[in-house]
Amino acid sequence: MKDIDAQSDLFKYPPPHGFRDFLEKIQVLVQLLPEFDLPAELQSRRCKRCIVVGSSSVLRGLELGSTLNHFDIVIRLNDAPVHGYTNDVGNKTTIRMTYPEGAPLSPDEYFPDSLFVAVLFKNVDFAWLKAVVKNETLVTTVLATHLCDEVSLAGFGYDLSQHKTPLHYYDTVCMEAMKRQTMHNMTWEKEILQQLVREGTISDLSGGIDCHFCKERSQ
Repeated sequence: MKDIDAQSDLFKYPPPHGFRDFLEKIQVLVQLLPEFDLPAELQSRRCKRCIVVGSSSVLRGLELGSTLNHFDIVIRLNDAPVHGYTNDVGNKTTIRMTYPEGAPLSPDEYFPDSLFVAVLFKNVDFAWLKAVVKNETLVTTVLATHLCDEVSLAGFGYDLSQHKTPLHYYDTVCMEAMKRQTMHNMTWEKEILQQLVREGTISDLSGGIDCHFCKERSQ
C-alpha cells in the first residue's frame, strides 16, 4: 500500500467507495501508517469463516457470544461495545470498522491484536485520521475486500413498528428515534440483506433479517 500511485482503481470513485480527488491526502496518510494485515495464521487458512456483528437489540438474550467467538474473523461496527455484553455478542474482535464520529470512546474497546478500519468520506475525516495516527498510534485505513469464504451476520434488522423497543443491545434508545434521521434507510438495507440471505450468499444468526428459526417454531 505504500506505492499508492500504482493503485489506480482506488481513485475511480469518491469516498466512501474510493479516494477520487484525495490523492495528496492519501499519500501523506500512507507514509504515517505502518503496514498491517490479517494475522499470518488467518491468511494461510484455506477456508475462512467471517461474522459481521451489528448493533440491533435482537441480540439481547440470544447468548450467541460463544458462537460468535468461534468464527475466524469477527467484524464489529462503529462504537458497539463488547465489555459488559460478552454473553450475547462475544469478546473477539478481528476488525472494527467505523466512521470517525462513530469510533468507540472507551479505550477498552480497542484490542492490540485487532485492526481498526476508518471509513472516510468527508474532508474532515482525512484530517481526523492524520491527527489520530500522529497522536494515538491507531493503525490501518484499508480493509481487504473478499476476506472470507463463508459470511454470516448477527445483530442486524430492526422492527420499526415496535416504537418503544430498544434500538441497540447496549443502550435504551428506542426504535422511534430512527424516524428522526434521514441518512440510514433501514427498510432498503433490510430488503437487500434479506435477498442475500435467501439466495444463500450469507446467513443470519440472530434472525433480525430473515428468521428461519422463528418459522420453524411456528410450524
